[in-house]
Amino acid sequence: MRPFTKLRELFLTHKELALKLEVLEKKYAQHDEKIQAIFEAIKQLLQPPQSRRKKNNRL
Repeated sequence: MRPFTKLRELFLTHKELALKLEVLEKKYAQHDEKIQAIFEAIKQLLQPPQSRRKKNNRL
């Protein structure tokens, strides 16, 4: 009888954890997109600026 009780407790615990994990995933799903946008902005800031001067082709 004890193994079945332990097994039931184990399944209930995992079910609760799975539900909590699902709630967290839904709550923070949009954060991934925002974090990705932040990294893209940082990458752009780290790139050297493009030269705005035009080459003078006059001889």
